[in-house]
Amino acid sequence: MPGQVPGLGGWLGVQLGENPEGVVVLQVVAETPAELAGFRDGDLVVRFNGREVRDLSLMDWISLTTPGTAVEVVVERDGEQLILVPVIGDRAEL
Repeated sequence: MPGQVPGLGGWLGVQLGENPEGVVVLQVVAETPAELAGFRDGDLVVRFNGREVRDLSLMDWISLTTPGTAVEVVVERDGEQLILVPVIGDRAEL
């Protein structure tokens, strides 16, 4: 993943991809901060900690977030916007 060094920085536990609508969650990994916060496969990520999500630079934002930080993520699911609050995990613990 761009901007990520193995064992360093924050992580959520999702595989992300792009589609014409924006950044979509392709897969949520079991027993990760993303699963605990309620992310689901197919969620469209709209905002990350107040920043509009337009592309996969979201992966860099996650990686640069201090582990242990609670962040607000707005996702669109089934036509509704939901606010999820995951606590960023520590890549060093993977």
